[in-house]
Amino acid sequence: MFKLITHTLLALLTFAITYLLGGPYLLKFRHWDSLFVVAISIFCIYKLLFTWPQYQKAKRWLSFAIIALFMFNFGMVVHKEWRGLYMKRSVFSASRQQFQKIGAHIIVGYHDFNKIKNLVEKGGVGGVFISRHNIQGKTFLEVKEELAELQAIQKKHGRPPLLIATDHEGGIVSKLSPLLTPLPSLAKVVNQSKNINERNMAIKDYAKIHASELASIGVNVNFGPVVDLKNIQTKVKFDTHSLISKRAISHDPKVVSEVATIYANTLEKYGVLATLKHFPGLGKIKQDTHFMTGVLETDIEQLMKTDWVPFNNVTKNSHAMMMVGHVRLSQIDKDNPVSISKTVIQDIIRNKMNYKGLIVTDDFSMGPIYSRPGGIGK
Repeated sequence: MFKLITHTLLALLTFAITYLLGGPYLLKFRHWDSLFVVAISIFCIYKLLFTWPQYQKAKRWLSFAIIALFMFNFGMVVHKEWRGLYMKRSVFSASRQQFQKIGAHIIVGYHDFNKIKNLVEKGGVGGVFISRHNIQGKTFLEVKEELAELQAIQKKHGRPPLLIATDHEGGIVSKLSPLLTPLPSLAKVVNQSKNINERNMAIKDYAKIHASELASIGVNVNFGPVVDLKNIQTKVKFDTHSLISKRAISHDPKVVSEVATIYANTLEKYGVLATLKHFPGLGKIKQDTHFMTGVLETDIEQLMKTDWVPFNNVTKNSHAMMMVGHVRLSQIDKDNPVSISKTVIQDIIRNKMNYKGLIVTDDFSMGPIYSRPGGIGK
């Protein structure tokens, strides 16, 4: 019986891995996860069939069920791997015009530099996102040369420069530190200042460090600052990623607007675009939007007077981009997150707020997008 329990647990483990296969949560184990499921499935099926005659009739049914689950897992892995290869082939076999037209709207992260070079060479992306794994084991100069090589490919083909982006807010989200100078969060800088003048000078000096270092390594877009309002009354269960309470500048929209405007304008002087995030605001959201879709039910006019004040004020006084998050604005679109809601983007951001600048979505590998019917591809 002990062997059957062991095989049952392995079958459930491989089922969980199969379910998550190809998704963001097993990214570090890409391809190894498939090999693990295939190897364990074949081994356990063989062992169960080999010991089949030893079991009583009741246990044989359990053994048969476990074998069936392993066979299902094996089949699903093969299907998912084949589907992935088929989708990649479909993308690369598309017409050059279609490939480049759609690709120009996409910023992608990467692990393999040769693969991203290939995509850039073909005109398949509008930008790249670099994070901690892109700098591990590399010097400042090596990272700079890689990014310069990608821009050189763009220039060779007469295309616009790539948007080279990163998450470098300061504090707990500093994806290019320690390669770049580790700095505290903007909130900490604000809280340590004795008066407004001291605060503004401190923010400007802080932003200069970010701007000069990002520009010198080749980054021209920073996914910051966070302009979500701090809301100490909102408790987010199992929040391991968003952590807005630790990243937000202040609960006061006026303070957030002033600080973010200084930060954005300082970055621009060095050729780096700031990004205001995460519209429509995560301060009141009770879910971690990396995994679940948050719902914002606050009245639109109330949001215009509170959460959206920084988005309005900073964009009117800078060229900052705006990041839209995976939150449903229930009064406008009950079905789609803001990140893929034409209604919210056109009616609210473009028309009501009169924002004409660049809009970027939050990461599409997050649960609210990845888990939707059709997933990221659709």
